[in-house]
Amino acid sequence: MTNTDNKITTIIYDAHTCPPFASNKDLSGLMRYKSAGVDFVSVNVGYGDMLSKDILPIIHRFVEFIKNNANEYWLVSTANDIDLCKKNNKLGVAFDLEGANSLDHSIEMLDTYKNLGVKQMLLAYNKNNIAAGGCIDSDTGLTAFGKKIVKRMNEIGIIVDCSHTGLKSTFDIFEPVIFSHANPASMHTHPRNITNEQIKRCAETGGVIGINGISIFLGCKEPTVSRLADHIEYVTQLVGPNHVGIGLDYVLDHNEAKAAIKANPHLFPQDQHFNDVELLPPEQIPAISHELASRGYQPIEIQAILGGNFMRVAKQVWGS
Repeated sequence: MTNTDNKITTIIYDAHTCPPFASNKDLSGLMRYKSAGVDFVSVNVGYGDMLSKDILPIIHRFVEFIKNNANEYWLVSTANDIDLCKKNNKLGVAFDLEGANSLDHSIEMLDTYKNLGVKQMLLAYNKNNIAAGGCIDSDTGLTAFGKKIVKRMNEIGIIVDCSHTGLKSTFDIFEPVIFSHANPASMHTHPRNITNEQIKRCAETGGVIGINGISIFLGCKEPTVSRLADHIEYVTQLVGPNHVGIGLDYVLDHNEAKAAIKANPHLFPQDQHFNDVELLPPEQIPAISHELASRGYQPIEIQAILGGNFMRVAKQVWGS
């Protein structure tokens, strides 16, 4: 977007972060995103085997936190709300779900979650479930229930996210979709990373691939801005700068995450190095812009990658 002085206004949009799920913790760590200049972040409120009885209290607690800190945060309903966050120096927040187990076998739960602020959902989380195949499982494809889920998500305006989902299932799903936090497998082989064919097909739907900052998916021991930019550059060269974004997948409570990985080896198998993860923090997001500029990216391309591309999808799915 441009203002009257023809200067590019950059919306910074992080498509996925993981908060503390413990009941005695809040979202105060999100101030790190606001301090880094981020305008919007999608906050995960449930994943894997979690059911609605686990997830609904988390959502209600987070909504209350946002309301109680309205000078700093805004629960986003439409893409235009993110523009307003930029103007009013607030961090826009919406919620996302990782896996259809959260629906308790009920399509109607999609409407419940949507009304509470869930704006994005993926169908499977690493393992097969009632809706689709996971990326570390023997993916059997999208189920009949999964097809109903995708249809209803499109009807009510929840973004379909194919991160963590198996190859066959993603090709069964491909309509307008995103990968909110998935890196190219051609840069580093890992079941959580995605193929050139998935990247190309996502771009054909008008979608966006959000590059994450996790070491085992970047293919390095210590994640760096330069290595993340390498992954951005790979996707850009493959499908153009209008189909790549940022989804750092940063975990705000490292100890909680380590405990969850240890307690759920079926979701996080040790042979895939999930127990040896380092993360690129949100404080490095401004450095991503500088790194891309140093590599010759034009301001309009940087604006698209840092947030404009995901904003385009949000406007299409959520409305303005």
